Amino acid sequence: MPVETELLLIRQQHIGQLKRLLILIFFLLSNNCFLQAQHPKPRHQVFTTGMGTGIIIFFGDIGNAGKGHNFKLEGSYSMVQDWSVRISLLYGTASDSDKGTPNAGRDFAYETILLQPSVQAIYTFMREKGKGYTKKGLLRNWDRWRGDVMGGVAFPYFKVNPGGHFTPEDMTKQQGLTIAVPFGVAMQYGISEKLSVRGEVMPQFFFSDNLDGYASPYSKSNDFMYLISITLVYNLSK
Repeated sequence: MPVETELLLIRQQHIGQLKRLLILIFFLLSNNCFLQAQHPKPRHQVFTTGMGTGIIIFFGDIGNAGKGHNFKLEGSYSMVQDWSVRISLLYGTASDSDKGTPNAGRDFAYETILLQPSVQAIYTFMREKGKGYTKKGLLRNWDRWRGDVMGGVAFPYFKVNPGGHFTPEDMTKQQGLTIAVPFGVAMQYGISEKLSVRGEVMPQFFFSDNLDGYASPYSKSNDFMYLISITLVYNLSK
């Protein structure tokens, strides 16, 4: 069996596991939508903004698992309790090479730069309230702990810089715009009623196999990656 085929089979097993997780999250969200339609909750308006950073783990056709970093800005709006919509802009990089893999003789390497706007729906499945008092004795409530699941659509623009023996002549695509499906889970800790710290793990499927600049002839799946981030969230609402 060709070496590239073995690596691609491993990647397809990862994708299969992620697809099953996506189906489970979709089922939970759909079930909650039905329950909330039967028992609607009071409306309220909450605006938040956030800034975060983290790492990228990228799976493509070069190397094994490319690594990089990300930086993002985001804003969210909630009008119905437990549901919110978030818009974010992410900048990230990922790089890898064939060194240390069965394809070391090929000696391909890459660095991918991502600029990605996205929109996601967020469902809060768990809350633990925190309480405090102001100097005037007014009671304040906020989410001390909060658990979320989320999913949406993204529009990443990518540019690939080749390295090693990987030349522009070997590349299937050096830059472009595509579509992606991010989904994942998050935990958020409220420092106060205004400030929170949020940790997220978000797998993301691309509708392209060219995010590392190369689409192997043995590949049957598109590229995908994990976004792991920590975000500082500020509540703009009164």
